Amino acid sequence: MGWGGRKPINGHPATVLSTNDDFDRAVLEPHWEWNHQPNADKWSLTERPGYLRLYACEPIDKDNFFTVCNIVSQRAFRTVHNMATAKMELDGMADGQEAGLCHFAQTYCTIGVEQQNGTRILKFNHSGTMEWGPQLSGCTLWLRSVWDLDGINRFEYSFDGVHFTSFGITCQLGWGIIGAIGSGYIAITARLNRVISM
Repeated sequence: MGWGGRKPINGHPATVLSTNDDFDRAVLEPHWEWNHQPNADKWSLTERPGYLRLYACEPIDKDNFFTVCNIVSQRAFRTVHNMATAKMELDGMADGQEAGLCHFAQTYCTIGVEQQNGTRILKFNHSGTMEWGPQLSGCTLWLRSVWDLDGINRFEYSFDGVHFTSFGITCQLGWGIIGAIGSGYIAITARLNRVISM
């Protein structure tokens, strides 16, 4: 499908796609979308201004990643170099929860944190195949996804937001797969005792 026409529309200002969000408004910006109907009491932009707060909740089907609720996402760009970075505050995590950054279409790949017995561990998951990383001692973590025009993605993490370390294998993102318009990247939280993977 192709669309044509002059932009901006005559009489309207030019607009550009948003590439950054500091969550400084009381409403979610239109470039964000929910994977399912959101559970209104499991997320907030006003409880801590300047942050999107996501609460872990039980998925509809504990063995199906795609039924995890309150997944907020953006469409992935398909350009030569793409990067999405999320700063996460982890001090509100509890045992049996995980949170992270993900790409999904027909398959999925994630980088995130899992907490068990008071210990947080970095985790990579490619459609159910896990790789475990270092134990985390701090409460702040930056997660990054970098992908190219061909959809080859790699994940990175950082403890200071400046120096990033690659983690996990590279993943092939899906474009235009039946049942999905393309790959999206998301922020996610889940309760592990009700879901097998992030």
